Amino acid sequence: MKKALIGVVAMLCLWSKGQGQEIKALGVGDKVPDMAFRILNNGEIGDPEAITLSQYRGKLVILDFWGRYCSPCIKALPAIDSLQKVFKDQVKVITIADFKNTDEVAKAWQKFPALKNIRLPVAIRQPEHAAAFPHKIISHVVWIGGNGKVKAITGTERITARNIEEMLSKETVSWPVKKDVPGFDASLPLLSLSGDHLEKPAFLFYSTLTGRLKGISPPNGTLRQPESPYCTTGFFNLSLLHLCQLAMNGGILLNKEDFELNVSDSSRFIKPAETLNEEWTEAHTYCYSLLLPAHYTKEQIAAFVSTDLLRWLQVLGIKVESSSKKGKKYLITTI
Repeated sequence: MKKALIGVVAMLCLWSKGQGQEIKALGVGDKVPDMAFRILNNGEIGDPEAITLSQYRGKLVILDFWGRYCSPCIKALPAIDSLQKVFKDQVKVITIADFKNTDEVAKAWQKFPALKNIRLPVAIRQPEHAAAFPHKIISHVVWIGGNGKVKAITGTERITARNIEEMLSKETVSWPVKKDVPGFDASLPLLSLSGDHLEKPAFLFYSTLTGRLKGISPPNGTLRQPESPYCTTGFFNLSLLHLCQLAMNGGILLNKEDFELNVSDSSRFIKPAETLNEEWTEAHTYCYSLLLPAHYTKEQIAAFVSTDLLRWLQVLGIKVESSSKKGKKYLITTI
């Protein structure tokens, strides 16, 4: 009982130490303060315990931010757990999730059988963690070197044996840095007119197609703001196959199994298994934005989206039409 009481007091001291300090957002090369983590599950679901980063000084520390509703994050945990066992003397993985108590952890472990044998520590995400490593999209992985400095910020797919070995053997790595954009408002026009002597027009309607916009994960579809003269329809960071699915149904995603793909390069439409997700999405995903008058009905918007997306797909050299093949409704070809 006395030992348990001492543990609780120590944990409270650790948290109170960090509460009064202003924590800035950290990037690659920055020194990480001695953060504390409240661990809810460390192989077994039991009483919370506290750990600090200083306990693992000299080791490569990997902070894996994930959420209970992020299926890809959860599916990645068994593989990460296996890597932790392989590199146990050199690496410490700390997973940080949006759980609030041990009951929520227990429910997640019951819901996902694959987590049953996981021995990775699961910590509660605290405000100071979010302040130091701000992000909007999970998974979000922070790599901290043995000297306590941030070496990389990535997604979970970067956690591989090869990458861990590279991280352990090099002072620095030249990996792409995951950067999320806080406060992105999908209801605002994606385009605007500006200039020192240019007066804004009374109204502005348009549609646009762009490449990938990094660091955003807004809702797809039509958004309306009270008293706004516009309604905004947007689809963000989607593949060409997704755009074809949306084009044939007025902005509502159709079943991809209904589409026949008759193209010379299918990797433009579907990610090859051997390709990293971040590399493929950078080259092969698109954003579509449409600004129409606020009085447009749902049906009018749907009709406009279908016609407009088919037009943009033609610009990209893609044609979508009805398919005569049994079991397929639509045929995708290149022009």
